[in-house]
Amino acid sequence: MGIGNLFKKNNNFKKCSLLVDIGSSSVTAAVVIFENSVSTIVLSETTDIPVLSDLTYDRFEKEMQKALTTSLSKVRKEITSPLDSINVCLASPWYASQVRTAKIARSTPLVVTKGVLDDMVKRELKAFEEEEIKSKNLIGDTVRLLEVQTLRVLLNGYETPEPIGLSVKELELTIFLSIASENTLKDVENIIKKVYRAPVSFSTFLSTTYLVARDFFPHQENYMLVDIGGEITDISLVKGGGLQQSFSFPYGKNFILRRLMSGLKRPLAEVETLWTLHKECKTSGEVKETCEKILSVARNDWQMSFQRALYSASRDLSIPDTILLTVDDDIATWFSDTIKNEQFHQNTLVGKEFKILFMNGSLFGDKLSYGLKVARNATIMIETIGARYLFNTISKINK
Repeated sequence: MGIGNLFKKNNNFKKCSLLVDIGSSSVTAAVVIFENSVSTIVLSETTDIPVLSDLTYDRFEKEMQKALTTSLSKVRKEITSPLDSINVCLASPWYASQVRTAKIARSTPLVVTKGVLDDMVKRELKAFEEEEIKSKNLIGDTVRLLEVQTLRVLLNGYETPEPIGLSVKELELTIFLSIASENTLKDVENIIKKVYRAPVSFSTFLSTTYLVARDFFPHQENYMLVDIGGEITDISLVKGGGLQQSFSFPYGKNFILRRLMSGLKRPLAEVETLWTLHKECKTSGEVKETCEKILSVARNDWQMSFQRALYSASRDLSIPDTILLTVDDDIATWFSDTIKNEQFHQNTLVGKEFKILFMNGSLFGDKLSYGLKVARNATIMIETIGARYLFNTISKINK
């Protein structure tokens, strides 16, 4: 069946969307058809963001925009039909997120109202925005709210799912917030609007992955979400089924490539090939010895950053031993072995080896269908499943 035939009304067409994944190593644009019970990834085009030796945010952003333009152009050549919606899912460093706690303590009872809760959220959002702008983590003087979710409400120290109307002296909210640079979002919107005219919405890969993980692992209450991208590793702690904390450090796949480029004194294309050959035990002599030394140091540096992140989190929370890992297939084994290294575990607060579950095609394979020659991209799989959840929620609200 040709791509054009998938858009005919007699195919029980329901919704056609463009999903755009903007990561730290690539940009993927995928056209997905959502029918009553099936999500079909019709077409997927990925463009790599170059591995920059001199990494600055401005240059990095320009390369991201070029990759976005290229991926959209490839999709447009194949599919010119109108779209119902466009969702852009951002990975680090294109957004900032935080789980924040807001508290009110009174000597006399306070009646909890929607207005009270909204004011608490607004105060935390304002403080978060000011912190991010001051720290210059996000470029520009203005930011846009992407997501806000109340994760937990405590009344007088007790968790309460329905607090409205109750009288308390102590009120505590745990809130998930995500924001992004207004300038970055506008640039992305303008690039997309040159190709497609459908409404554009934004989300984060963290919140999408959490939503999907919660559904696929309903009996797993305590775990870490670990997303290893090109430039950044993101870690999020889930306790009791709720998102508690998220943090990151600037070591992903690309820092290893840079180490190999520097140590081997070879260009990126050769280094990528040599690393693949080394992982397959197909290098020898001086090249093998040099690769082993470089990768050993890189492994240690990544482990130490990971360990420091866990120690920081452990001040408030115990560390789960289950990890739901999102990582490119070609480096999945290297990073999973790095995480499970026995000596590393002896120096952490976990106390036993991590159990790693991969958020990839083996998990989602039977939940999706694919067009001819469509690559099984784990991030697009997760975002397709997450988008269906969102559509179903909106559908229920509108009924």
